[in-house]
Amino acid sequence: MKSLRTHGVILGVLALLSGGCGGSEGPAFAGEPPFPGSARSVEALGETVLAALVAGDTLALEDVRLTEREHNEVVWPELPASRQEVNFPVDLAWENITLRNRRDLFRILPWYAGRSPDLEAVECRGERQEFASFFVLTDCYIVFDAGAEGVLEAQVFKDVLVRNGGHKIFRYYEGAPRARRGA
Repeated sequence: MKSLRTHGVILGVLALLSGGCGGSEGPAFAGEPPFPGSARSVEALGETVLAALVAGDTLALEDVRLTEREHNEVVWPELPASRQEVNFPVDLAWENITLRNRRDLFRILPWYAGRSPDLEAVECRGERQEFASFFVLTDCYIVFDAGAEGVLEAQVFKDVLVRNGGHKIFRYYEGAPRARRGA
């Protein structure tokens, strides 16, 4: 048992010294594991989401989205909207996210059905927002080759929460595919 504990401490120290599993996206947050179901990179997240949209796999889409517990117990307390002076209830925030997520998924799923797009990139073009135990990549787009339609981009998720190398989204958006910006 002692060797397992020692091994874990050594791995933890190495992760801290090397900047963790987040690669160039930022440092690991000591003691804060990635949420279950997190993707290892923003590109892996994009691959998972695109494949699930094509397959109409709503369970796979939910796996890479924050759960109610993750949002309410871990993420919400660090967000500015949770401050006492704002007086915005967490239950209302989660209900709003859930309703908008369902509506937008219902609207975007038909476009991807039966297609075979190839992911080219995930681009998060906005500011990176830092919090105590995670950071958020903002204004994210998936960029994909849609065959005869050319290279398109879509904002099917806007914000990516990164926690110790794990990537999850807050909710899905109705971002309709369009010609890639600058193309």
